[in-house]
Amino acid sequence: MFGALLFVGYFLVGGFFVRRYFLRKHGVTLRSGDSGGHFTAYLVGFIWPAMFFLPALREPELCTHYNHVRQRAQIRSEIETYERILREEKG
Repeated sequence: MFGALLFVGYFLVGGFFVRRYFLRKHGVTLRSGDSGGHFTAYLVGFIWPAMFFLPALREPELCTHYNHVRQRAQIRSEIETYERILREEKG
């Protein structure tokens, strides 16, 4: 019984690290239908304990996939617009 719980727990924690790695690597959240990087993110989920020891997994460089670069730029633009609107409302 303990082994089964440990097995399930390992993959639940791995799912957390898949999403965390994908966000750090691609700068966008992991969603089904997105292109680029899913396979690598899921592999990291299987070896998630290595993230504590390997800097390349802990702090990966941002990808240069076209859609992800566009999405990151759009997110930055929306944040800047939001902050500008807040400044204008405060006077």
